[in-house]
Amino acid sequence: MGPGRGELRCLIATKVKRLLETTDRSLVESVRLALESAEIDVEILETGVNALPFVPTVISVREEDWERARAVLESLQA
Repeated sequence: MGPGRGELRCLIATKVKRLLETTDRSLVESVRLALESAEIDVEILETGVNALPFVPTVISVREEDWERARAVLESLQA
């Protein structure tokens, strides 16, 4: 029998690494598009949807993609 539901969530969370946290919605879309173009899976947690505009959005990627994702992010900010 596999892990329970709570354990599964914990396992998934350890395989994802936060890349960026920002309130800039246009930056979120730019990063998402750039990462998808580089064939990097993106997880976006929009905590501020339909809420106040200063609530940050978190962009995460798989741990194994983090270095490449960081390079993509840096190329956007250059």
